[in-house]
Amino acid sequence: MDEVLKLWKLSAQQGLAAAQCNMGFAIRKGRGATKNFSAAVGWYRKAAQSNNANAECNLGLAYYLGRGAPQNHAIAAAWYRKSADQGYATAQFNLGLMYAQGSGLPKSDDDAVRWYRMAAYQGHADAQVNLGNAHYSGIGVERSATLAARWYHKAAAQGHADAQCNLGLLNERGEGSQQRSLLGKALAWYHKAARQGHRDAAFNLGTMHERGGDGVEKSDLLAVRFFRQAADKGCPRAQHNLGVMCFEGRAPAESYEDDFAGRQRAAVEWYLLASAQGHVDSQFNLALMLEECGDRGGADALRDLARALLLYEEAARLGDAQAAHEAGRLRGELSAP
Repeated sequence: MDEVLKLWKLSAQQGLAAAQCNMGFAIRKGRGATKNFSAAVGWYRKAAQSNNANAECNLGLAYYLGRGAPQNHAIAAAWYRKSADQGYATAQFNLGLMYAQGSGLPKSDDDAVRWYRMAAYQGHADAQVNLGNAHYSGIGVERSATLAARWYHKAAAQGHADAQCNLGLLNERGEGSQQRSLLGKALAWYHKAARQGHRDAAFNLGTMHERGGDGVEKSDLLAVRFFRQAADKGCPRAQHNLGVMCFEGRAPAESYEDDFAGRQRAAVEWYLLASAQGHVDSQFNLALMLEECGDRGGADALRDLARALLLYEEAARLGDAQAAHEAGRLRGELSAP
């Protein structure tokens, strides 16, 4: 890398825009040189003077993130547009994102889709996914699950995990080109995405195996395996489901001490993780367990009525009517003489 960097630097000093851009990239990433965002921006500026589209896009990113340049989304959008107008797909995609977010530009779903489409036709996988999402939801473009599937397939062929997961959903729901649920195809797409660490795909695999039917193996063991994969990546729904399965004794025995108190403790651990992310059902279940621990031979040390009340109240604030009822009941009991 050192020899390559020397050649880039020599060419860059002679005014070759591509080499100047490469120098900026290397310094920004700390490859063969000390990482320095400001110095990287300096090289990008030199290349941008020659209308280098890659450098213009990177300048847009620098202003967007505030790395090596003051954070300014309007200036970022201006640099992205310079690059996008030259047909640079990443800049077109980024400009679409900024229109979709209303960040540095007036919010416009139509303009977002227009720039996504330009990038997508050049094979930009993220743009293809976003264009598929737009068609699926009907935002900025006609609603069409068939067109959504078409764009997801293009991105999935490039290994894009979000596209693979979305194709799994379309097949599971019987949307897109087919008119019925194709669970075998759904499983195959979910597996492709899950192997790349896609947490929603892993969660969906867990759900399908927990439910079973229509050619899908019903297996708590497989469900726990995939829920665990998703939960370890922070998926609150998977953490909640693991809590339920531990409490009901459906998780593998090595997951907890094989008695009621052990199942309670294991369930509480998962509910805590999901509750911290605002998962309402976990907050309610955790409150219920903290209130009832010690009953039926449970773990007395977990009993905490004050904390149970706080969790009921938090779930109630998030719209859980049953939690609001339980909060009122427990509040009355705690305040009773």
